[in-house]
Amino acid sequence: PGAAGAAELQLVLEADAERRRAGQAARAAFLGRGPADPEHRTGASLELPRQRERRCVRAAFRLH
Repeated sequence: PGAAGAAELQLVLEADAERRRAGQAARAAFLGRGPADPEHRTGASLELPRQRERRCVRAAFRLH
């Protein structure tokens, strides 16, 4: 629900996705993730109000 023409993006960042698919543990944990998110994954939503608008999303993580 935003302004007409706005686009809302839902995104997920995952640490060591290939490694986890191979059955190995992730080597990083995101800081500030949601309570329901596992430590190797974080999500966010971002609204772009018009074309050619730029926005940034920050994510901090620590290596194990």
